[in-house]
Amino acid sequence: TLNLTVGDGLLGDVNGDGKVDQADAQMILDYEAKRLDTELSLKAADVSGDGNITVADAQIICQYILHNITEFPVEKNS
Repeated sequence: TLNLTVGDGLLGDVNGDGKVDQADAQMILDYEAKRLDTELSLKAADVSGDGNITVADAQIICQYILHNITEFPVEKNS
């Protein structure tokens, strides 16, 4: 598995624990539901590459975890 690193760490690693997993997708969902008091790193969380952090990014992370995709859409655009 190739993971793209960004200035803030690993792409998709929203919680900064060094791996991309369900906790990262959940953190985006919590952010979207306004259950988080903190800002998320746009560089790590915006795996779609559209410039926003949305539920779509959480869905893409889940697809990545399940190995349905091997890279994030933002990687294809870089």
